[in-house]
Amino acid sequence: MSGIKRYLHSRLIIFMFFASTLSVLVIAAYTSIMMKSTADFLKYNIEGRMIALSRLAAAVATPDELDELVASEDIGKPIFGDIKQRLVRFADETGLTYAYFMRDIGNGNMQFIVDNDFTEETVNLSTPPLSVEISPQMALDGVASTAGLGNYSVGYDNLLSAFAPVFSNDGRVSVIAGVDIIDERTVLIRSRVQTLVILMLATLLIVMVSGFCGFSLYKSCNAYSGISLATPSVFFFCTANALRNLLVISLYLTVCRDIISFDSILSLEVLSCDVSALRKP
Repeated sequence: MSGIKRYLHSRLIIFMFFASTLSVLVIAAYTSIMMKSTADFLKYNIEGRMIALSRLAAAVATPDELDELVASEDIGKPIFGDIKQRLVRFADETGLTYAYFMRDIGNGNMQFIVDNDFTEETVNLSTPPLSVEISPQMALDGVASTAGLGNYSVGYDNLLSAFAPVFSNDGRVSVIAGVDIIDERTVLIRSRVQTLVILMLATLLIVMVSGFCGFSLYKSCNAYSGISLATPSVFFFCTANALRNLLVISLYLTVCRDIISFDSILSLEVLSCDVSALRKP
């Protein structure tokens, strides 16, 4: 009877070892997938919101108002200052860094019209033209778009941009609205998540290999010395392995909680703005 009992105890310990290891494997795999999908969701979420805000920015000024601003001399017109103030209020209400209008002037070039900036870096009708890039070209073709997280226009690093068409009364598009935010923190968080996935998978591999090697060593020592697998030393080894696996699981869940918390900060509310109110004096 005692032999059967020792046999069952030894099998139970082996089962505990493999069950804890398998649990870590399953949870780690699921958590890694969840971490990657959460990082991707952060990217698509912020890009989608930027496109939505660019569409709102396109309604800040009417096509007829923008048609009055063509040459650098038009900067002195009252409508220029009026639209600039609207863009300032729009950017403040939506948390944007920059909001502006641009016009297609042909030959693959675009001209800034007006923005919300009052510093020396402000862009307007006196700013030299710049080449049309992919995202602004898509807006000129009638489709709101974004350059994508981590992709920047020349000379505008760390700014996530989105562009939307401003349709004239006859349906043509010669002016587009642009919006920018500083995306340095978001890009950093996303790159850290991707790095964490790799590091945690490497940690999982090390934990599992070391666990199996240690268990094999114990079995070899027990077979050589004739000590039963049910001895306290083996039991403590398997218990320590289970606790180590639980620690890895805890680390995975902690990282996921932090990522989800960051995502909830980005998704606290859907940014909106009463554009019609901005046009009122």
